[in-house]
Amino acid sequence: RQNPQKSLKLTAKKQYGAKRFDGAIIDENFPQKKLLLRSEYSSWHGGIFKDYLSTQICTNLDLDLAATKPVLVYINGHYWGIHFLTQKLDHFHLADKYGYKKSDLDVVHTYKNADHGNSAGFDTLIDFLKVSDLSIQENFEFVASKVDLNNYIDWVIAETFLQNWDWPCNNTRIWKYTKHGKWRNFLVDMDATFTDPEIDVLSRFFYFTDAHRGQELNICNLLFRRLMDNDDFKTRFETRYLQVIDTEFTAEYLLEMAHNTIDLMKKQGYLNQHMKRWGHPSTEEYQTWCNLLVDWAERRPELAREQLEKLLAELRQAGDSPFVPLD
Repeated sequence: RQNPQKSLKLTAKKQYGAKRFDGAIIDENFPQKKLLLRSEYSSWHGGIFKDYLSTQICTNLDLDLAATKPVLVYINGHYWGIHFLTQKLDHFHLADKYGYKKSDLDVVHTYKNADHGNSAGFDTLIDFLKVSDLSIQENFEFVASKVDLNNYIDWVIAETFLQNWDWPCNNTRIWKYTKHGKWRNFLVDMDATFTDPEIDVLSRFFYFTDAHRGQELNICNLLFRRLMDNDDFKTRFETRYLQVIDTEFTAEYLLEMAHNTIDLMKKQGYLNQHMKRWGHPSTEEYQTWCNLLVDWAERRPELAREQLEKLLAELRQAGDSPFVPLD
């Protein structure tokens, strides 16, 4: 918002010619009501394709992702730089993709604010988590009936492995098909990722507090902390995290994705024009960031493995602490 290059929202309306955009514009096989032309606000000084790269890396996980691709934007004939044409993940998107009625969808951001429908179902779940010990299997099974745990685990893995620093209390959006669905997470706004590979975002997420509001825990990590009280879930989370590191997030794969994206930007001549238009990033800033990205890709898998093992060891050492309900 503070940078001169802004993101733009595109909405198809019948009065302008059609109620939907052709899905082919974003390489999809279903029509699109809304699209975004994203500028990389958090990545203005170097890593201008962080969100795009995050999506490419996570394609094979059980996540609800927005299709995205880099494009050159012209407004009234004036060059406006690199943007990333991206699906808008909302109730229109879900209705068009899955054939749901929009009236049967709830879409909620930051765990409490309804973008569409209402947040009452998730509010009820949070109230249950505040007073319920999930080491008791009956309580765990109730939560599992409300939350798509496969999706939730992969979402936590993606956010923590890629080190989204502007999370968990920001950039969180969940949705549910109200007829018989479970809560699922969108992966959104991954601009604050790919930092120092040694930074432990998993522990930050688990121990995250909201002390300035007088809360030892808050709804941003309450579900994860309660789930980790259940030994079966803890094992399931560990097994899946290690599986992803060993198959989807290997150093070889990350390096391939990083180099593919760097080459894409180079081949299209995107950056030279963009730098001339906006003055950012500089050639030096961009090259420095690309070098850091390659180093990140080489080192991050083993560091993430160590950070997972460290958290699990701390939880084992803590043992069975008494359950503490929240007010």
